Amino acid sequence: MEPLPPDADEAPPPPPASPKPFGLGAAGLVFLVYLLAQFGGAAVAIIAVMIAAGGGKETIKEVGEPIAFLCAMIAGGVAVVLVTRSLWAGRAAAEGRRAFGLVGARRQTVLVALGGGVLLAAALLAFQVLVAPPAPDGDMGELSKMASTPGLPFVVFVLVAVVLAPPIEELLFRGVLLHGLSHRLGLVGAAAVTTAVFTLLHAAEAVHYPWAFVFIGGLGVGTAWLRIATGSILPAFALHVGYNGALTLVQAWALTAAP
Repeated sequence: MEPLPPDADEAPPPPPASPKPFGLGAAGLVFLVYLLAQFGGAAVAIIAVMIAAGGGKETIKEVGEPIAFLCAMIAGGVAVVLVTRSLWAGRAAAEGRRAFGLVGARRQTVLVALGGGVLLAAALLAFQVLVAPPAPDGDMGELSKMASTPGLPFVVFVLVAVVLAPPIEELLFRGVLLHGLSHRLGLVGAAAVTTAVFTLLHAAEAVHYPWAFVFIGGLGVGTAWLRIATGSILPAFALHVGYNGALTLVQAWALTAAP
């Protein structure tokens, strides 16, 4: 028996709905999960060290705190990648790479950005020596304490400051958040908000030397400008690595020169 022909008056099926834009809500969710993952990673590390050390306070302080800091950074980075991939599902991968700046950049631009980060770090150090020296016995944030403590704390500081923080923070702030917020605020507004949030997230360290807010804010402005100007987070990553790396090298020299 021949099948009946389709009714000419029958409306064609609607096209599949296109995914919602990766906007403010999606970016905010990624940021929230990033913060929760950092807290969770640190908590799990502290509990693991407490169990392994039998609750010894000295071990928890000397080993637990650095490991917790490291685990928090790793957990936050993994969360950013996984949640962003999940929210981007259904869209073209190439479009996602362009949206989040995961594209190439000119080598010369990357090298200049790297040098710019070193110069920004040098400006901070010169300012501390010539204009506003930090208090010799002033309080320090946890990251600064690790940077000043030889052994495991300093190794963790290097891993966090040079290896983990630049790619994770650039992907989050100049990649995911900048793209998501730009749908509502435009590129300039998104750059301003992400730079402000980036600076505030470093407040636990900078509050002990308030002038540091100026240089951290300068780093945020520079990385945001590079991201917008080049369409890639690679130059922003290079600027971040140059800044953190130069400060880390100076700190390593200070530790080796200390009596």
